[in-house]
Amino acid sequence: MSANNTLIIHQLLKEVWNKRNLAVMDEMFLTEAIIHDPAVPQVTTVESLKQFIASYLAAFPDLHLMLDDCFAAEDKVATRWTVQGTHKGAFLGIAPTDQLMTVMGITLFRLSSDKVAEYWSQWDSSGLMQQLGSVTPTKPSTGA
Repeated sequence: MSANNTLIIHQLLKEVWNKRNLAVMDEMFLTEAIIHDPAVPQVTTVESLKQFIASYLAAFPDLHLMLDDCFAAEDKVATRWTVQGTHKGAFLGIAPTDQLMTVMGITLFRLSSDKVAEYWSQWDSSGLMQQLGSVTPTKPSTGA
């Protein structure tokens, strides 16, 4: 079962992020799947996740996802990934900067009946904002 689950997630990520086929999410997620992403707390359903990914792909039209690690245990698949792309469209209120960005993250999927039932994602949203010039990195304190 674990090997099949990793194949399902490999296919999902390739189709959605690199082939920009968001319709496949309707086939590969349970309708009632629960989404957890603290960087974008308004994303809680498959539909809101599709909308967020669509905005990401529109803002970074050359975006490419590289799957750095993928492994499974029982009904869960863990992934570590890197995305790169050029900021060509508005994203999270930030006007296009033509800046190349690289973001890393980890996503954990729980599958049921060969479909995603739950999704947890942690990614470097503050690093992305820094790369786009929206947030200035803080300097370490020199001490007292």
